[in-house]
Amino acid sequence: MEDTVKTIEDRMENKMKKFEKLMTNAATIGSCYVTSGPRTIQPPTRDGQTPWSSYKKQFEAAATANLWEEGQNATALVIALRSAVLEILQTLSEEDETDIVP
Repeated sequence: MEDTVKTIEDRMENKMKKFEKLMTNAATIGSCYVTSGPRTIQPPTRDGQTPWSSYKKQFEAAATANLWEEGQNATALVIALRSAVLEILQTLSEEDETDIVP
């Protein structure tokens, strides 16, 4: 009888060790998807030298990675403008500014 109890205790101990290991691995895997703050992938600046189609792809990749919504896209694009392209922005109304999302 004592042998049976000892065998059951050993099995339970092994199962508990496996369970703890599984939980540790699950916690490690789960933490890969948790961010501790806002994402910080910066969109490239736009000075008019890069073709629009190339710039648009890079900007959209940053927007996707940052989980931006449409209003955030417009704000980020305005911030990314440089040089002559920025001067064009000055001619737009506030309403038109929000419609420039790539």
